[in-house]
Amino acid sequence: YIYFTVNVRGFDLKLGIDTGSARTLISEEMFSAINADKKFHIHPAGTSFEAVNGTKIECLGYVKLPVIFYGFDKNYEGTVRFYVIRDLGLQGLFGLDELSRHQFDINMWDRTCFQPKAGQIIIEVMFREDRSIRAVTIAEDVTLPPLSSCDISVEIKNLNPEEMSEGIINPR
Repeated sequence: YIYFTVNVRGFDLKLGIDTGSARTLISEEMFSAINADKKFHIHPAGTSFEAVNGTKIECLGYVKLPVIFYGFDKNYEGTVRFYVIRDLGLQGLFGLDELSRHQFDINMWDRTCFQPKAGQIIIEVMFREDRSIRAVTIAEDVTLPPLSSCDISVEIKNLNPEEMSEGIINPR
């Protein structure tokens, strides 16, 4: 995940940049902490939400909040429409709606983020699982007919079976 930290009413909020999400989300717990004084009210969303696997997501509505984006040279202040989500599992996700509205330019290749009013935005790259094994070389060549497929299983010595996961094999 690529994250950036924003300031919302004195709270530093870690938002995952999610280009697969049409909307920008905030967890119900985070919104409650930010809105302890009850200054902001949740408005009906008028839309339903579901995860990529088809599971329904409970949206309580939306709220517009003042946000400060941290830049390397200067900060950028704006407002963000957050959809408040029950049991989100993380503080928030910054979706395509606000990425485009605030004209963020994210370069996944060099892991940079640019915004016209702030310049370079500070981002953080985090991996959910251990990425210490980058490549495995198989000592034996395997030739397959064109357009065919097969399952390949690789055993790595001294690797705990609980730590094993799926991966991608790139042909030469």
